[in-house]
Amino acid sequence: CQLALDMCHELIYNDPTHLDNVQVIGVDEHKWSHNRNAYGAGFVTVIVDMTDHHHNTKRPARLLDVVEGRSADALRTWLAARTPEFRRRVRI
Repeated sequence: CQLALDMCHELIYNDPTHLDNVQVIGVDEHKWSHNRNAYGAGFVTVIVDMTDHHHNTKRPARLLDVVEGRSADALRTWLAARTPEFRRRVRI
């Protein structure tokens, strides 16, 4: 699970524009690991850009981030790490 998270972060965060023009985000949980001893019980929170989808274009959702855990706190922590401008313009 950690290797997959690290690779997602490397791909996402190496693009400094990955949050540009995001207006609508979608959030879902995913059971990444079925090992009961895994950190966070193997769950991750997946955050995607749903802006184009929301505006009825044919483009699919775009991955913004994958964070460990499965709770409102995981999303709250992720949002708190974004800029105030980003938080003002997005809907969930």
